[in-house]
Amino acid sequence: NAKVAIVQATGLMQENETAKAMQLLHNVSESIAWLPGYGNLRSQIVAQLQLTKRMEAASQLHVIVDQLRSLDGPRTLPDNQLRAIAERCEQVWNRRQQLADALGIEPNGIVPSAAEQQEPRTDLLDLAILWTDLRIRLAHGGEATAMRKLSEKTLLEAIRLVGPTPVVYQEIARHLKYAGLLTEAQKYAAMSCDMPPQSAWEHYASGRSLLRSTRFAEAESELRLATSLAPDDYWYQFHAGVVAFRLGKFSDAVAAFGACIALEPQRAECYHHRGLAFEENHQPDRAKADFAQAQRLAEKSL
Repeated sequence: NAKVAIVQATGLMQENETAKAMQLLHNVSESIAWLPGYGNLRSQIVAQLQLTKRMEAASQLHVIVDQLRSLDGPRTLPDNQLRAIAERCEQVWNRRQQLADALGIEPNGIVPSAAEQQEPRTDLLDLAILWTDLRIRLAHGGEATAMRKLSEKTLLEAIRLVGPTPVVYQEIARHLKYAGLLTEAQKYAAMSCDMPPQSAWEHYASGRSLLRSTRFAEAESELRLATSLAPDDYWYQFHAGVVAFRLGKFSDAVAAFGACIALEPQRAECYHHRGLAFEENHQPDRAKADFAQAQRLAEKSL
């Protein structure tokens, strides 16, 4: 029964079994394609299939961007792991137009539903921003300067896909400045200043950019605004913890990583980073307990 299949597919989507949901809807669509009088039901199935594809694309994008966001932690990963992540990012970025189409994001940055689609939009922006940073981090000598010059092309492409945002202009200015292209850097810096951060994500991404420029006090201010606007966002709290750690405000870092644990208690990295903050705050017993919990969760996820 096609109507039952739609209900089953909806249940599979709620369980994050989007691939199974798509296959079920595709099979049902084919089975009734030749039957008269099923036009309305076919339309329902097509709409449900489009929604399922959108959710699958959003999920795939979110997984890789989550990996990128975690790279700013108090301790970095070895180069071989970073290169594997960079290769995966390139594969996803090469499908950027396909992803934007699947997510329903228009070239002017308009999305089907602002509340529903803001995460995919900011994920696409973060893919461009953080992958660019990762490529520069992995480059050596003159390669890093060349990568910084190429960053303008990648980041402008992100703007074409999802619309302008001050954070991307800020990022372009940062990379061009370090590449020695001061006139071009000033142009993009002025464009960023003309549209200051307004949304929680823009404050967050601006703070993260300032963090990477070692402008820790300014980063702290931006991240404080982000967490005040969206206190339940894991990554806003995570980077607030990283900035506090860099500033030597270890009690604040403990609090921020503690908020991360409250939001996503199954993430091993939360306990690991809070353990580092406890260690620096001269609380070895608390640090030891957090490291042990991080190890248990890491082993459980294997």
